[in-house]
Amino acid sequence: MPGDILLPQTRLANCTAAPCRRGGNDDGQIDINVGGTPGISRENSLAFVHMAAADLISGVQNVDVVAFGQMLPQANVGGGFMIGFTADGAAVGGAGVGFPANQLLAGHYLVLSGEANQVTLNNLGLTPIIAAQIDRKLDDGVGNTGGIQVMGTNCADGTGVYNEVIEMYTCKLFIRVQS
Repeated sequence: MPGDILLPQTRLANCTAAPCRRGGNDDGQIDINVGGTPGISRENSLAFVHMAAADLISGVQNVDVVAFGQMLPQANVGGGFMIGFTADGAAVGGAGVGFPANQLLAGHYLVLSGEANQVTLNNLGLTPIIAAQIDRKLDDGVGNTGGIQVMGTNCADGTGVYNEVIEMYTCKLFIRVQS
């Protein structure tokens, strides 16, 4: 798994310089909780660098800068993506208004966020209408169920209905990519 690869320089031809040649512990999961802070030697940042070295994604650079458009991919809708794992449904910074504790299904998640740091209610990157459009296209369109779930004050109500009349950046998406 990208980011978790032990000795990536032996498996990826374009992975001879740091940070790409830094590896994980090869335990089959990204060893950072969903929403955790990315770092230059953390598996959640290395995952994207490893995928870029394998020519699976673009827009990521092999540099020691944890930012969208550097070690982390940017999103066309603003902000960018981070990745993490949850075994028990919890997400760092997740519990609170608009996101009950232990709500996620177990697995790996992409987090579409406004800033490349630990997930909080202060670094949201999407309006409710954009979050709802993504959820409807890829999942069930309900903010608190399924493989795409949302976090944010006033992003969705308690039943998961998006507050699409709000034009402020009040949402962050958690997109399940692997169980």
